[in-house]
Amino acid sequence: LGIFTFNLEDLHHNLVSAILSYEYAIATRSGCFCAHPYIIELLDIPEEKINMRKREVLQGVKANLAGAVRASLGIYNTKDEIDQLTDALEEIALNKEKYKEKYYKDEKTGEYLPEEGLPDYRKYFSIED
Repeated sequence: LGIFTFNLEDLHHNLVSAILSYEYAIATRSGCFCAHPYIIELLDIPEEKINMRKREVLQGVKANLAGAVRASLGIYNTKDEIDQLTDALEEIALNKEKYKEKYYKDEKTGEYLPEEGLPDYRKYFSIED
Protein backbone atom coordinates (compact mmCIF):
# COMPACT_ATOMS: atom_id res chain seq x y z
CA LEU A 1 0.00 0.00 0.00
CA GLY A 2 1.08 3.54 -0.63
CA ILE A 3 0.30 4.67 2.92
CA PHE A 4 2.82 5.27 5.67
CA THR A 5 2.48 6.65 9.16
CA PHE A 6 5.21 8.40 11.12
CA ASN A 7 6.14 10.88 13.82
CA LEU A 8 9.10 13.22 14.07
CA GLU A 9 10.79 13.21 17.46
CA ASP A 10 9.90 16.15 19.72
CA LEU A 11 7.24 17.52 17.34
CA HIS A 12 3.51 17.07 17.77
CA HIS A 13 1.91 15.15 14.92
CA ASN A 14 -0.55 17.99 14.23
CA LEU A 15 2.32 20.47 13.98
CA VAL A 16 4.21 18.32 11.47
CA SER A 17 1.06 17.94 9.38
CA ALA A 18 0.44 21.71 9.47
CA ILE A 19 4.02 22.51 8.46
CA LEU A 20 3.84 20.10 5.54
CA SER A 21 0.58 21.69 4.41
CA TYR A 22 1.31 25.39 4.88
CA GLU A 23 4.99 25.44 3.97
CA TYR A 24 5.40 22.64 1.46
CA ALA A 25 1.89 22.20 -0.03
CA ILE A 26 1.98 18.53 0.95
CA ALA A 27 -1.35 17.16 2.15
CA THR A 28 -1.24 14.70 5.03
CA ARG A 29 -3.57 13.61 7.77
CA SER A 30 -2.80 13.55 11.47
CA GLY A 31 -4.45 11.81 14.37
CA CYS A 32 -5.40 8.20 15.07
CA PHE A 33 -7.06 7.44 11.69
CA CYS A 34 -10.06 5.64 13.22
CA ALA A 35 -7.59 3.18 14.76
CA HIS A 36 -7.29 4.53 18.30
CA PRO A 37 -6.54 1.21 20.03
CA TYR A 38 -3.84 0.39 17.48
CA ILE A 39 -2.19 3.82 17.72
CA ILE A 40 -2.30 3.61 21.53
CA GLU A 41 -0.55 0.24 21.30
CA LEU A 42 2.04 1.46 18.78
CA LEU A 43 2.86 4.54 20.83
CA ASP A 44 2.88 2.53 24.07
CA ILE A 45 0.67 5.01 25.92
CA PRO A 46 0.17 4.15 29.61
CA GLU A 47 -3.34 3.52 30.93
CA GLU A 48 -3.32 6.55 33.25
CA LYS A 49 -2.52 8.86 30.33
CA ILE A 50 -5.29 7.27 28.25
CA ASN A 51 -7.80 7.89 31.05
CA MET A 52 -6.64 11.49 31.44
CA ARG A 53 -7.13 12.13 27.70
CA LYS A 54 -10.59 10.53 27.79
CA ARG A 55 -11.61 12.95 30.56
CA GLU A 56 -10.28 15.90 28.53
CA VAL A 57 -12.19 14.82 25.41
CA LEU A 58 -15.39 14.52 27.44
CA GLN A 59 -14.81 18.16 28.46
CA GLY A 60 -14.39 19.14 24.78
CA VAL A 61 -10.58 19.42 24.81
CA LYS A 62 -8.84 17.46 22.04
CA ALA A 63 -5.54 19.35 22.04
CA ASN A 64 -3.47 16.66 23.77
CA LEU A 65 -4.50 13.56 21.86
CA ALA A 66 -1.73 11.27 20.74
CA GLY A 67 -1.40 10.33 17.11
CA ALA A 68 0.80 10.27 14.07
CA VAL A 69 1.08 11.77 10.59
CA ARG A 70 -0.06 9.77 7.59
CA ALA A 71 1.00 10.34 4.01
CA SER A 72 -0.56 8.54 1.08
CA LEU A 73 0.93 7.88 -2.31
CA GLY A 74 -1.03 7.08 -5.43
CA ILE A 75 -0.06 5.66 -8.80
CA TYR A 76 0.10 9.24 -10.08
CA ASN A 77 2.85 10.32 -7.65
CA THR A 78 6.32 10.71 -9.08
CA LYS A 79 9.71 9.94 -7.59
CA ASP A 80 10.34 13.70 -7.44
CA GLU A 81 7.24 14.16 -5.26
CA ILE A 82 8.42 11.45 -2.90
CA ASP A 83 11.81 13.16 -2.76
CA GLN A 84 10.07 16.47 -1.97
CA LEU A 85 8.31 14.83 0.98
CA THR A 86 11.48 13.25 2.36
CA ASP A 87 13.41 16.51 1.87
CA ALA A 88 10.66 18.43 3.69
CA LEU A 89 10.69 15.97 6.60
CA GLU A 90 14.45 16.21 6.86
CA GLU A 91 14.32 20.02 6.89
CA ILE A 92 11.56 20.03 9.52
CA ALA A 93 13.48 17.56 11.70
CA LEU A 94 16.65 19.65 11.49
CA ASN A 95 14.88 22.97 12.21
CA LYS A 96 12.39 21.98 14.93
CA GLU A 97 12.71 25.12 17.01
CA LYS A 98 12.26 27.40 13.99
CA TYR A 99 8.96 25.75 13.16
CA LYS A 100 7.73 25.67 16.76
CA GLU A 101 8.04 29.47 16.82
CA LYS A 102 6.06 29.95 13.58
CA TYR A 103 2.88 28.15 14.69
CA TYR A 104 0.46 28.37 17.56
CA LYS A 105 -1.69 25.60 18.94
CA ASP A 106 -5.42 25.97 19.42
CA GLU A 107 -5.68 24.65 22.98
CA LYS A 108 -9.17 23.25 22.45
CA THR A 109 -8.80 21.45 19.10
CA GLY A 110 -5.06 20.81 19.02
CA GLU A 111 -4.84 22.29 15.53
CA TYR A 112 -1.67 24.22 14.69
CA LEU A 113 -1.99 27.40 12.67
CA PRO A 114 0.62 29.83 11.30
CA GLU A 115 1.36 32.78 13.60
CA GLU A 116 1.11 35.07 10.56
CA GLY A 117 -2.44 33.91 9.88
CA LEU A 118 -3.90 31.76 7.18
CA PRO A 119 -3.08 32.39 3.53
CA ASP A 120 -5.71 34.23 1.50
CA TYR A 121 -6.88 31.43 -0.75
CA ARG A 122 -9.40 33.70 -2.49
CA LYS A 123 -6.67 34.91 -4.83
CA TYR A 124 -6.50 31.40 -6.30
CA PHE A 125 -10.23 31.00 -6.86
CA SER A 126 -12.88 33.22 -8.33
CA ILE A 127 -16.44 32.81 -9.41
CA GLU A 128 -17.28 35.04 -12.32
CA ASP A 129 -20.76 35.88 -13.50
